[in-house]
Amino acid sequence: MLASLQSFRRRVGAFIGGFEAGLANRRLKGFQPSRAHLNTLIAAAGPDITARARWLVRNNGYAANTIES
Repeated sequence: MLASLQSFRRRVGAFIGGFEAGLANRRLKGFQPSRAHLNTLIAAAGPDITARARWLVRNNGYAANTIES
């Protein structure tokens, strides 16, 4: 019952000006994004992200130009 109530609330919210991304329609039914805060995700993967970014700047002209601009 709770799921049907949430679905109804989402449909009503979309009807009066909500966001399509908040719906659970056919396209978005299987999409379950992480609810973790972005800073938490970055902190957990920080050393790997930093190492990969530095490698890209050294070995990829597009990344190096992005840093320069």
